[in-house]
Amino acid sequence: MVSIVSFTTRVPSSLAIDLIQAGFRVFETLAISEVFQLCETENIEIVVIDADVDDHRANEIQHHQMTLRLSPETNAKELIAELWQMFPGRISEYSVEGQEY
Repeated sequence: MVSIVSFTTRVPSSLAIDLIQAGFRVFETLAISEVFQLCETENIEIVVIDADVDDHRANEIQHHQMTLRLSPETNAKELIAELWQMFPGRISEYSVEGQEY
C-alpha cells in the first residue's frame, strides 16, 4: 500500500476520500510540522500538496520531501492516474460513482 500525506488547507477533503477508496493510505495535514512528523514516523512515499496551499509553505515541503503539487483543475481521476504511473503494480484498480479508474 502506498502511503501519502495530503497537505491541504481544509480537512476532510473529498480528494483524500477518493484516494482512500483507491487503496492509498492517506494522512491529511494542515501544518508543515505535521508533514515532517509523519514523514519521520510513517513510511510516506509522497506528499501531495493541494493547490490552495500558499507557495511559501509548499516550497518548504518541496525542499525536503518527494512531492506532487496539484493545480486548481486537478481532479481525483487525474491524480490517481499519475500515482499509478509513479507506483506501478502497487495500487489496485477501483471504481467511484460508476467510473473506472
